[in-house]
Amino acid sequence: MGRQHGGMHDSLHRPAGTLEHGPVILRRWQVGDEDAAYLSVIESQAHLRPWMPWAAAYTRQNAAEFVAACEHDWQSGAAYNYAITTEGQVAGSCGLMARIGPRAWRSVTGSTRPTFAGAWPRRRPRR
Repeated sequence: MGRQHGGMHDSLHRPAGTLEHGPVILRRWQVGDEDAAYLSVIESQAHLRPWMPWAAAYTRQNAAEFVAACEHDWQSGAAYNYAITTEGQVAGSCGLMARIGPRAWRSVTGSTRPTFAGAWPRRRPRR
């Protein structure tokens, strides 16, 4: 997975670890979420594959690496990745990632650093 991002290091612009609105809670991916990450991708592979090629060969190791990278990226300010949850179940993933390039989105965090927002929904959240 080895992503390289610039950093959003200013702690004044660091988002909250948990965001709630109605029945949806965004919370930081954390150690212990590896199985939830894996199952979310596997159960949504057909839906994800056309837009996210990495989903086709996703493994438990990829999920473990993803969760570890989420923690590292959060601490470094490179990215802020959230599990999208509803009724206590993971329903997808979203995040803010530092990017440099022509498609940068600068207003998300209030920071002047370029930021990219990405998300994917789980095909059918477990109940």
